[in-house]
Amino acid sequence: MSELSLFQGLPNVKEAISCFNEFMLRVLQLEEMHRSSSNFVMGYQQELEKLRRAALDESSCLVKDILNSISSSRVASYTEAGCRHVRSDQQTLVKLNGFIKGLKDHIARAQSLVEELEMLVTKVIVLMDAHLESINAKRLLNVNLEEHNEDVKQVLFCEDSNAASWKSSDYAILISSLLSMLKKDLQMQELVVSDLNLNTESECLHTYTQMWALRPFLEEALVQRALGLHK
Repeated sequence: MSELSLFQGLPNVKEAISCFNEFMLRVLQLEEMHRSSSNFVMGYQQELEKLRRAALDESSCLVKDILNSISSSRVASYTEAGCRHVRSDQQTLVKLNGFIKGLKDHIARAQSLVEELEMLVTKVIVLMDAHLESINAKRLLNVNLEEHNEDVKQVLFCEDSNAASWKSSDYAILISSLLSMLKKDLQMQELVVSDLNLNTESECLHTYTQMWALRPFLEEALVQRALGLHK
């Protein structure tokens, strides 16, 4: 039996559990969106590096001899274009614009989901406060939705507090911590997308791709714990 199932008969806790499950459904949406958006970032890096590939060195005697030995309109056009495939470059630019659009759409959707998560966390906290008051236990749920000083927030209880009441409010603290980390992850993504352009340095592109994939602000153990409680 899970920690939460013991309290499902209590009205406030039952509603809080419902909010928790709604919260986790949105987290799963964000997880799926992250996988798709990672492909956009990686694709942008690959296509931009392709666009930056150096043209043939026309100063090379060997290259000159080869080009001169092949007399055709295609070779002439290729040479006039600075030894680059103009059509290929145009297709690459179209792909780059597509990746940027995909990332901006991702950010907009993620922002909307995070706002929904904030409302659910606030509702859960209100419900759990009401539950704790209903059993005449003076407790302070010390949850800061903006700051993430610890992975799990501290809850202050009076000395006669019992373990069962702690478990019934534990998931409220859990999702508050998870929300804080998801917000930081989103802020990182927003900064990355805002800096992606044709002049973004290769080293930055590599770093952005790694950060997007690794999600340094997200504690995987906390995510797995929350998913374990989700039904």
